[in-house]
Amino acid sequence: MHNFDYCKSCVQKFPWYPEPVNKLSGSTASEINDFPSLIWFSEKNKGQLEELTPIAKEWIKKWNDAEGDREMVFFVSFADDSDDEDDGIRESLLKFTGLNKKGKKEQLAIVDIPGQKVSPLCDTTET
Repeated sequence: MHNFDYCKSCVQKFPWYPEPVNKLSGSTASEINDFPSLIWFSEKNKGQLEELTPIAKEWIKKWNDAEGDREMVFFVSFADDSDDEDDGIRESLLKFTGLNKKGKKEQLAIVDIPGQKVSPLCDTTET
């Protein structure tokens, strides 16, 4: 049996351009190895994807207007996301980058695996 609602949603998004912001998961994380990545780590999903999307779109438009390549990819990751099938990627990245500090509810960082750099941008203990 087909899930026609899902099919309809996919067809409406055609042509299938990359999403400006992705949830960190096993199927999206491969880009982290190829591009610097701005990642918003959060304890709870409170609309961060929607907040980050216009910013990502603006940067992508600048890169496209300059006929350049995409210079960064954008992700959000939530600790409380029961739908998230990240295969432990979130925890591995937090540990690898040293961003796994206790008490930090929101963390924004540029993770550059190819360049072997981590640039924490901000963090907060507020929820």
